[in-house]
Amino acid sequence: MQGKYKPVIACDNFCKEIQFQGNKEELYMLCCYILGVVSDIYFFKLRPTAKDVNDELDKMDEVVSVTFTDKTGKSITVNTESIVREVLDAVKADRNDTAYETDKLCKITDVADTTYLQSMFAMELATFINSYFPVKRRKDSLVSVSEQELIMKILYLFKLTPAKATNNRFRQLMMLYKSFKPNVGWAELSMDGIKRVLPLAFIKWKQCNSSNWQTTEYEKNNIGDTVTFKGM
Repeated sequence: MQGKYKPVIACDNFCKEIQFQGNKEELYMLCCYILGVVSDIYFFKLRPTAKDVNDELDKMDEVVSVTFTDKTGKSITVNTESIVREVLDAVKADRNDTAYETDKLCKITDVADTTYLQSMFAMELATFINSYFPVKRRKDSLVSVSEQELIMKILYLFKLTPAKATNNRFRQLMMLYKSFKPNVGWAELSMDGIKRVLPLAFIKWKQCNSSNWQTTEYEKNNIGDTVTFKGM
C-alpha cells in the first residue's frame, strides 16, 4: 500500500503520538499512501524556446561572449565580436518561435519544496476525514478545529514541517492548494497517431527557471502546441 514511499516514522511511534478515535494503524497506512502518491507526480521540464531566449537577451545590456558546450560537458567561450554578433543574429531570426522541446522528466520533489507536499497532503487527508468521519463541524468547514490540529501534527511527525504548526497554517495550506492544484494534471499526448492520457504535466522554462516556480502564474500548453521529446 505504501508503494516506494519510505516512512520517516514507525507505525508504533505514530500510534503513540496521535489522538484518534478510529484505527490508528489504518490512519498511518493512509498517510503513507497519500504521501507516496503526492510525492510521485511527474513533470516534463521544457527547454527555453527561441522566444524565451530572446526575451532574456532583451533584458541584457550588451552580450560580449557566447559559450559552446558539447555533450561531454567540454565548453569554450568566445568573445570575438563578429562571432558573437552572428550567433545573436541567428537567435533573433527566430525570435517568435515557440516550439517546445523536453529537457528531462522529473518528480515533483525535484522541482518543489515541502510547501507543495504539505498543501497536497493536508487537502487529501482533510477530504478523506470529511468523507468518512461525519461529525458536527462548522458550516462550510472541511474539517473541525481538532481535526486541523491532528493533520498539522501528522505533517510534523512525517517531517514535512520542522515543528507543529498552528491552525492558521492549515488554512494557508488550503488556500495554497487551490493555486498549486492546476499545476498537476493529466496530459493528452498524441503518439503515433494514437491519443494517450498520462498523469503528468509540462513545466515551461519561464516557470521552472523562476526563484519559486510554485508562485509563478502557471501557463498550460495550448491545444495544438507541438512538443518534441528530446534529451530523455
